[in-house]
Amino acid sequence: MSVSVVQRLHTLLKSAFFKNIALLASGTLLAQIITISTTPVLSRLFLPAAFGVLGMLNSVVNILAGVSALRYNMAMVLPDDDDDAANLLSLSLGLISTLTLLIALVVLVGRQPLATQLGQPDAANWLWWLPPMVLITGLFQTLSFWCTRKKAFKRTSISQVAGSAVSASSKISAGVAAVGTLGLVAGQVLGSLIGTLVLLTQVLREDLTTLRRAFSLSRIKALARTFADFPRYNAPATLIHGLTNGLPVILFGLVFDATAAGLYSVAYLICRMPVQLLASAVYNVFFQRASERLNAKSPLFAEHKQTTFLLAAVGILPAIIAAWLAPWVFTLGLGEEWTGAGVYARYLLIFLYFELMAIPSSALIPVLNRQRWFLGWQSVSLVFSISGIALGFALGSPVYGVFAYSVAKALMFIWLTLSMTRKVRAVDQGEYRAYAG
Repeated sequence: MSVSVVQRLHTLLKSAFFKNIALLASGTLLAQIITISTTPVLSRLFLPAAFGVLGMLNSVVNILAGVSALRYNMAMVLPDDDDDAANLLSLSLGLISTLTLLIALVVLVGRQPLATQLGQPDAANWLWWLPPMVLITGLFQTLSFWCTRKKAFKRTSISQVAGSAVSASSKISAGVAAVGTLGLVAGQVLGSLIGTLVLLTQVLREDLTTLRRAFSLSRIKALARTFADFPRYNAPATLIHGLTNGLPVILFGLVFDATAAGLYSVAYLICRMPVQLLASAVYNVFFQRASERLNAKSPLFAEHKQTTFLLAAVGILPAIIAAWLAPWVFTLGLGEEWTGAGVYARYLLIFLYFELMAIPSSALIPVLNRQRWFLGWQSVSLVFSISGIALGFALGSPVYGVFAYSVAKALMFIWLTLSMTRKVRAVDQGEYRAYAG
């Protein structure tokens, strides 16, 4: 490694950018340690089928919550003026509340026919959880974007740890009490609720005066028009992204059984943790920093390239080792009935590595106003992903489906990284389009 490379790496590690990443990642890491340490206990208290029900429910919630604010919550990071960001927060909260009421109405009227149509009559009992879970998750995501804008990363870290601790302890208690699947779901909901309330309390304590002073219906309407690309392009892209990530669990449960869905759900949860650890920190910090630099007309390409290569270097060896050991580790840690999850994990690591590399590129999409392109990318990704799962169904094997799905997603993340790298280079050379407030 050359002296210049070492110097650049040292400068990056000493920068405020890296310190913010470390602060945000610390909370995610502690939350993940709690989850990982309790998973061997939970895997012996609940059957894979119970995790399948929870995984399918979480998939539906994440799909809906991701678009509950029509992505106006993401736009909060972009304006120069804090008052504009505060009004976007108010707009986001109104949209989340409206969608939650609509979901509650649909569940009230159509939960039984929908469950029957899906061939899962028991699902009617779990659809009641959808409205509160969507509300809690959407609120947490929105408050997290507000904290990203304020560089208040400590708030998010504290809330993540609190939510994870409550969720883990509640699930274990329910398992010991032999409550069954209901206890697993209720523990998840309680943990999410506590994490969101902790974050909400911190925001209200520090920022309520700003939010009250800034509130303006006329300004909210103007900002809704200014950032119309978010509901027009980013929201559909996010919905498709949610479908791409959530469909395997849902389809495995519908096409095969809840046990297959549970094995996949746990494999995906555990393998995604290290990626999520870096993604939640790097994405938020890079998103905020890139927005700030673009508003100041400062270069972006060098930092984008450095961050991408650093993530690629950090991830390659752990990914190879984890793929090699996955079946053995899952069997040893979770029990014999979870060996299949280890096989799934081996193949999921293919696309998760390339998703890790693509984090800086993903953060640049709203900053560089590439919403329309991203919608097309997500649409192609969904088609490729469903094709991979369909191959597994045709061959009668979830394993083949997981492998084909993972390869398809890996190719899509490579395309995303190359495309956004080319775009950010062009921006540095003078091609610039910002949002006009």
